[in-house]
Amino acid sequence: MHSSWAESTSAASAIVAVRHGKADEARQACAEIAYNVQNTEFIIGAADGWMTIALVERLLRNMVGCDAAFDRAIELYRAKGATALTAQAERWRNEPVPPTVT
Repeated sequence: MHSSWAESTSAASAIVAVRHGKADEARQACAEIAYNVQNTEFIIGAADGWMTIALVERLLRNMVGCDAAFDRAIELYRAKGATALTAQAERWRNEPVPPTVT
């Protein structure tokens, strides 16, 4: 199992990379997040990881990847009974995509 510090570092790396137009670095960080969330017993942490992947995919304009990651996060939030997090995630889905740095 990986620490939440490692997961948050990967999440930060993915977001910073995509914001600076470094798609390959962002995808590598997302791969690390995906590996970590598949190997954790913490459902909310896994769902948060999938939300990070959804954000990065959205910033990369990969809506298929965004939707898949988002759906996985929602599934996990619902399984845990986290209604507030589910509602927050569903609101996020309808917000405009933030611009990236080019």
